[in-house]
Amino acid sequence: MSVCDSLLWCIFPTLVTSVTQPLLQSPRLRTLGMSAEIASRLRTLIEEGELPPGARIDERAFCEMFDVSKTPLREALKVLVAEGLVLHRQYIGYRVAPLDLDELRATFETLHGLEFTAGELAAARLSEVALARLERRHQAMLDAHAAGRRTEYFRINQEIHQLIIDGTANPVLAGIYAALMSKVHRARGAANADMLRWQESHEEHEAIMAALREPGRPRLAQPRRGQPHNPINQGIPQERSAMKLVRVGAPGAERPGLIDTQGRVRDLSGVVSELGPQQLSDAALARLAGVDMASLPVLPDARFGVPWTGIGKIIAIGLNYADHAAEAGLPPPAEPIIFLKANSALNGPNDAVMLPRGSEKTDWEVELGVVIGKTASDVSREAALSHVAGYCVVNDVSEREFQLERGGTWDKGKGCDTFCPVGPWLVTRDEVPDPQALGLWLDVNDERAQRGNTATMVFGVAHLVSYVSRFMTLHPGDLICTGTPPGVGMGAKPPRYLKAGDTMRLGIDGLGEQMQTVVAYTKA
Repeated sequence: MSVCDSLLWCIFPTLVTSVTQPLLQSPRLRTLGMSAEIASRLRTLIEEGELPPGARIDERAFCEMFDVSKTPLREALKVLVAEGLVLHRQYIGYRVAPLDLDELRATFETLHGLEFTAGELAAARLSEVALARLERRHQAMLDAHAAGRRTEYFRINQEIHQLIIDGTANPVLAGIYAALMSKVHRARGAANADMLRWQESHEEHEAIMAALREPGRPRLAQPRRGQPHNPINQGIPQERSAMKLVRVGAPGAERPGLIDTQGRVRDLSGVVSELGPQQLSDAALARLAGVDMASLPVLPDARFGVPWTGIGKIIAIGLNYADHAAEAGLPPPAEPIIFLKANSALNGPNDAVMLPRGSEKTDWEVELGVVIGKTASDVSREAALSHVAGYCVVNDVSEREFQLERGGTWDKGKGCDTFCPVGPWLVTRDEVPDPQALGLWLDVNDERAQRGNTATMVFGVAHLVSYVSRFMTLHPGDLICTGTPPGVGMGAKPPRYLKAGDTMRLGIDGLGEQMQTVVAYTKA
C-alpha cells in the first residue's frame, strides 16, 4: 500500500467495518450480529439520502421493515449515535443527524483531489472495451450539457463516476471514492448552497477524461480554481428559464403574466383571461409553455398578487421538519399533522402583514407551497406528484398565543387576515426536478432567522399529497403548505415576535422571494 493510500485509509477509518460471524450461538451475540446488519442497512439508507438529515427514525416501522424486535434495532441505533450519523433525545427519540458543514467542506476538498487520483489509477488498467464505453458515456454527457438537459447530465455524470470506480486499480481507493460519493448524495441540496457544491464543473470532467486517454501521464493537471461554484453546475447552460406564472396589478384587478428570461413580466391576458384552476392542468400549462414569449407585451412594474385564483383549500402541515419540532419542544409526528388556513388570510407576496388586534406573539414561517393541478382522491405516493401543477413560496404567518394558548385547534392562530402571503411566482412542476432539494430561508429586519432545506422534511411532498388526498379530495388550485424549518421566533431564547415596522424577507431556491412590512392593527 502506498503512502497516499495509507494516509487516505487513516483519514476514513469508518470504512473499516467488522464482519460478524453468522453462526454464533449466544443470544447476546446473535443480537449483536443482527444489530450489526441493521446498522449497516441503516447506514446505507442515510448515506444514500433515503433517510435525509433531520428525519425521524420510526422504530416501529423499522422493526417491521427488518422483521426484528426493538432490542437489536436499538443496539444498531446506538452504534450510529456513536458514529455521529444519528442523534437521540429523550421524549423525541432517534433522528438522522443534521449535516456538519465544516465536515462537509473538508470532505468535498478531499473529494476534489481524490477524483483526479482515481482517474489516474483507473487509466492504468482500463481495457479498450471499458475505455470505449466511457468515451461513449462522456459524449452523451457532452450532448446533454450542450442541450441544457440538466437531469440527464447529472444521471450520466453519476454513471461516469461509477465507471471510474469500477476501473480503479486500487480497491482501497475505490472504497474511499465510493464512500465519498455516497456522502455527496447525502449532502446534495441539504446544506447552504453557497458553501458547498454538489457536482463537478465541466472542466473537471474534461481533465479526468484527458487522464484516461493518456495513461502514461504522470499527474493530472488541476482545473482553474477561484471561480465561484454554482450549486447546480457551473458548466450547464440555461437554455430557458423556468415558466414562472404571475398575476400583477392592484388588488382585485390583477392580470395574468409570466416572467421572461430578463425578469420582465409579459402580459398573458391576450392568451388567457385569468390564471385559475382551469389553467393548472398539464395540458393547459403545456399550451402556455408553447406561447411565443417574445410576442407578448412587457408590462410595467406593478404589484404582485397571489399567482393564481380559485384556491379552494389551504391545507397546512405542522411540525414537518424535525429540528422545528424540537425547537417547539414537541416530538416529530408519527403521521402528518393537518390543519386548515383560512382563504381570507391570502395576501400578495409583498403586501403588508397586519398584526391582529391584541397580538403580542405574531411569528414567521417560510414554507414550500405545493399547488394542485389535477383532482386527487386517495392517490398513491408514486402517482402523487403527477397531480401537482407547481410550487411557490408561502409565509405561514402565525399568532402563537391564538394558536397554542387559547384552546381548540391551531386554526385561530393561522387564519388571521394577511397571514398567508403567496408568491411571487407559481413555478411549474417540470421546472423543479426534485422538490426535496430546495433551500429556503427567511430574514427578519435583514438578519437571517431561518435557513433550511426541503431535504430535511419528515414527510416529503409526494407523501403529503398522497396522505392528504386520503382524507379529503384535492382540487385544482388547492394549496398545501408543507411546514417550516427551524428558526421561528417562538423557538428563540428568549422568544422573539414581530412588531409594527418589522420587515420579513424570505425565499426558496428557484421560486423567488417575498418581502413584507409588519403594520399595526386597523379595523377594516
